[in-house]
Amino acid sequence: MSRLSVVGVAAAGAQGALARYVLGNWLATRLPSAFPLPTLIINLLGSMLLGFVVGYGIERGRLPEQWRLPVTAGFVGSFTTFSTWSVETVVLLEAGRWGFAAVNVGLSLALGLSAVWAGHRLARTAGRRAP
Repeated sequence: MSRLSVVGVAAAGAQGALARYVLGNWLATRLPSAFPLPTLIINLLGSMLLGFVVGYGIERGRLPEQWRLPVTAGFVGSFTTFSTWSVETVVLLEAGRWGFAAVNVGLSLALGLSAVWAGHRLARTAGRRAP
């Protein structure tokens, strides 16, 4: 691991965390709910973005090697948030909102996998059109 990759991951991670914070607050003010919808939306966007980056940027070689870790582990890794999702699910369970907790787990898993798949498929389509 080079010093440059560590700095790149840290810088991109800061940007991803900031993007998550800003978008999460924006979504929370526009979609107030007892259900943690902002976290679900952010995780789905991040999953789709990672699927696209892997399919288009990495598999097709369109993302230079020195940008791969900063974009994937740095930006997308800090933009999405498994720990927040986990805490919100436990809080729902502790509040007796078993249905919301189950929906949160089910939607996050099913839609998260679907988002990665959609991003990857989009990358394949974009790869065919690119010169």
